[in-house]
Amino acid sequence: MRPRNLLTLPLSLASVILLAGTAAEGQKVETGYDKAADFAQYKTYAWVERHVPPPNPLLAAIIANNIEVELNQKGLHRVRTNPDLLVSFYGGTSAQGAFAPGDPGYAASGGAPLPGATMWSGSAPATAMPQLLKGTLAVDLVDAHQKRLVWRAVAKTNLAYDDRSKMLDQVNKAVSAMFKKYPPEE
Repeated sequence: MRPRNLLTLPLSLASVILLAGTAAEGQKVETGYDKAADFAQYKTYAWVERHVPPPNPLLAAIIANNIEVELNQKGLHRVRTNPDLLVSFYGGTSAQGAFAPGDPGYAASGGAPLPGATMWSGSAPATAMPQLLKGTLAVDLVDAHQKRLVWRAVAKTNLAYDDRSKMLDQVNKAVSAMFKKYPPEE
C-alpha cells in the first residue's frame, strides 16, 4: 500500500458511516499497510473528527466500540491529544435486485408458450426477486505525526439486512477479522 497524505483522504469518506460486516461464509477481508512504517512505535490513537453525522448512529457506535476494543487488545490506548495514530472508518451498502422479465421468445420454456400465454403477454409475468444487500466497511489508521496512511482494512460481505441480530454479528466478526491482521507481520 502506498502511503498517502492524510489531507488527500476525502473528509466525506471519513465521516460517512453506514456499515458493513462479515460472516464466516462469504467474508472477504483485505488489508494493506505501509511497509516502511514501524508499527511498534504506535502506542496511542484518537478518532478523526466527523463533520457529518452518521446515517445510522447506533450502528456507527457499535462499530466504533468494536474498533476500540480491538485496538486496546493490541496494546493501543485512546488519548485526546498528541496521538500516534488517527483512526477513521467508513462504509456503505448497495442493494442488488433481480426480476424475471417477460419472455417474448419463450426461451425459459424451451420455445413453447406456457398455457395462457399470448403474443402480447409473453410466457410469464415479471416477478420481483429478493434483494441482496452488500456491505463494505473500511478502517484506516493514519500516522498522526507524518500525516500518512499506514494501515487499511476493508471487509465485504452479503448482509443479513432483514435479521438485525445476525447483521450485528456480521459487523462484530468483520472488525475482529480486520484486526487479526494488525499489526502486520513483516
